[in-house]
Parts: sequence; C-alpha cells; structure tokens
Amino acid sequence: MNNRVTLSYIQFNPEFGNVDKNLIIVSKLLSKVKPGIIVLPELMNTGYNFKSKREVHDLSESFKTGKTSLLLSKISSDINSTIVAGFVEKSKNNYYNSAMIVSKGKFIGVYRKTHLFYNGNSATFDNDSTPNSRLYNNTSSGISVTSISAAGDNMTLTISK
Repeated sequence: MNNRVTLSYIQFNPEFGNVDKNLIIVSKLLSKVKPGIIVLPELMNTGYNFKSKREVHDLSESFKTGKTSLLLSKISSDINSTIVAGFVEKSKNNYYNSAMIVSKGKFIGVYRKTHLFYNGNSATFDNDSTPNSRLYNNTSSGISVTSISAAGDNMTLTISK
C-alpha cells in the first residue's frame, strides 16, 4: 500500500484584473503537475492591489458557481487531484479573501483568511470565532485552532479536534 501523496505548489505572477488570462496560465501549469494536492497562490485569478470596492465587486466570484470554481473543479477531476486556490469570494453582499478547495470534481469548501493586515492577529479559530471553522454547509467541523502566535516568518499554533 502506497501512503505517499504528491504536494505541489504553483507560483506565478497573476496579471491584476485579467481573470481569463490568469486562468489560461493556471490551466497550462496544472496540466504539467503530478496528481496529488496542488496549492495555487492567493488571489491567483485576479492578482493583487485592489484600488476600490468596485474592483473587488467586479472581480469577485461565488464559490461553486464562479468561473474559477467551475474551471478548477473540472481540472481537479481531469487530473484526479485536490486543488487549493485563492480568490475573492462574494457571498451574499460580503467579500472575502478566500481559498477554495476542490477535489476530483467536487466542491469541498472555502477558507476565509483570518489574518487580515488591518484586523490584527486572531488567537483563536473555531466554530464560534469570526471567521469560523465551520464547514461550507455551516455544520461544525469540530476543528479548533488556538494559541496562534503573532504573524511572522515562523508561527506556532495548537490544532485539536
């Protein structure tokens, strides 16, 4: 029995605001990796440096129905892999710097970034925190992350289930 898994990290420089071009680049890069877990950059489809809320609104997508989600879900099925990718999530009338997880054609969930530069450092991430560790369908994940150290090059934390 082989218990090995391939973990790949793809790095590239997304062109700000050019979602179509960025998704073409990502598609080509994903076609070259071995099946396994593949991590794409934060805001991989939009790039960085939003100058207005209008840009955030215009470039945001809903999880499961957005162009990026649908494409990555299909690719994850085609290459028999799990993909983690950063994007600007629109949920109702709110926007988040999120990471989606799709695996073998299925939508697994979304993680909303907790260490926002303007919000300081949160020491706890659990079912009751904001943001929280609940699953996408809002049921308890049972996961609690506590004792999160200050943001830096080396961070420590405690994970329990």
